[in-house]
Amino acid sequence: MRVLLVLVALLAAPLGVSVAQDGGSSANAPAWGRTGERGRGHDAAHCAARAERHPGKEINKCEPLVPPPPPPPPAGTGEISGKVYHNIDGRPGLAGWVVTLSGDVTASAVTDEFGRYAFTALPAGNHWVCLVVQDGWVQQQPTLPAPCVNGMGYTLTLAEGDAYPWAHFAMVTQ
Repeated sequence: MRVLLVLVALLAAPLGVSVAQDGGSSANAPAWGRTGERGRGHDAAHCAARAERHPGKEINKCEPLVPPPPPPPPAGTGEISGKVYHNIDGRPGLAGWVVTLSGDVTASAVTDEFGRYAFTALPAGNHWVCLVVQDGWVQQQPTLPAPCVNGMGYTLTLAEGDAYPWAHFAMVTQ
C-alpha cells in the first residue's frame, strides 16, 4: 500500500506545482502576463546574480542590465584621401602626421610610411580636412580657408559615391 501511495505522489507532484507567470495555474500558460507584458518581480540583486550565471541569455522577469547599443549610422560610399609631403627634396611623404576630418563626420587618420591617409565610407555632405601641423613645419598648400586651427585646409561637399583623392598637404621646414 505504501508503494502505491508513493507512486501516486510521484506522478501527481509535477502536475500540482505548475504555475503560470500571470498568476494562473495552467501548465500551458504563457510566460507573458494578461496585459501582454513580461512578468516582473525579481529584485536587482537576484537579476544580477542570474545574469552572471547565464551571460548573454535573456533572463525571465529581469530587466536587461545594460541597454543594447544604438545601431551604427549607415555608412556612405564617399572617400577623401591624400598625402602629406615635404615640398622640397622630391616630395617625400611624411609619416606619422595627423589629418582630421570634421563636419558631418568627425574622424582622424595618421599618415603611413609614404605620407598617405584616407577617410572611407563617408556619407554625402560637408567635410573639412585639416592637418595638425607639427612644430618646426609650415603648411604651404593648401592655402584655402577652412575651419582648421591654422585656418587652411579643404572644404569639400561630397555627393554619395564621390571620391576626392587629391587632398594633399605640402609642408616645408621653418
